[in-house]
Amino acid sequence: MEPNRFIDLGFMDMTDDTEEDVRIKVADVRRFEDLAEVSRQVYDGNIILVDFSFVTNNKGAVDTIMAELRNVAGDCNGDMAVVGKDLAVVSPNGMRISRQRIQESF
Repeated sequence: MEPNRFIDLGFMDMTDDTEEDVRIKVADVRRFEDLAEVSRQVYDGNIILVDFSFVTNNKGAVDTIMAELRNVAGDCNGDMAVVGKDLAVVSPNGMRISRQRIQESF
């Protein structure tokens, strides 16, 4: 491939014949009870981006939610990381989340 050559990914076949269909999903967590569906999704093998901005003004709720997300990740041998002021990522079995940010190299 030539350097700096544009590739239209729309024309590439990105399908995979694996049976597992891992998705990246976004969840809004407004209360502790919302975590049941987040947990189910992680146990099903999906990666969940958790937006907890609705409770960021309640430190106790944030601490409880983060503890539960860590427990879910630990239960399924996954990983959990806070990636923003009010965003966390929970990954399923065997998927680790890098703590290093990707930086442009100009």
